[in-house]
Amino acid sequence: MALLHTGDRICASCGGINGRHRAACSGDESIDVLNVYTRRQAIDDGILVDCEQAPMVEMRRQLMKWPLAMTATAFHRYVWAIDEEANLPPDQSLEGRFWDVVWMFHAAVKGKVPARRIDPCNLLFDFYCIVADPALWSNERIDATARSGPEGMRLVTLKAVSGPGDDGEPVMTFMLPEED
Repeated sequence: MALLHTGDRICASCGGINGRHRAACSGDESIDVLNVYTRRQAIDDGILVDCEQAPMVEMRRQLMKWPLAMTATAFHRYVWAIDEEANLPPDQSLEGRFWDVVWMFHAAVKGKVPARRIDPCNLLFDFYCIVADPALWSNERIDATARSGPEGMRLVTLKAVSGPGDDGEPVMTFMLPEED
């Protein structure tokens, strides 16, 4: 997979980049890449949370090979709420909540818990989490286990997306199922 850069030209017929056409392509119309939004820019802008910082990176390395980021929406709802009204129980910690998410992803990949593969690069996985917000989001359910657990317990579904990073290296991103 070729990585796109600002200024590249893509063939409208075959998708070839910068004059490299696929066999038998006779296309002569191309599209200019005006701007590329990188993973690093998304982290710098706060769209993604970089999970390659302490204490998360050490935990991630125990179970996953590839660098991990989470969308800010997923991270701040399920790992570490930044809202002053979060009111999480006192025994909740960033480390524990992050570990729960990474562990359940690992278990899903290993086939130890159910997972739903969307395609080779996208997987839906579930985990239980205490959520302080009483509103139930579309990726959250209150099942029998959640009902018998602490207040705010939900069965949460996240999407894991694997793909190339800014330099073509393999990376992983966790997000809400409807996020891209």
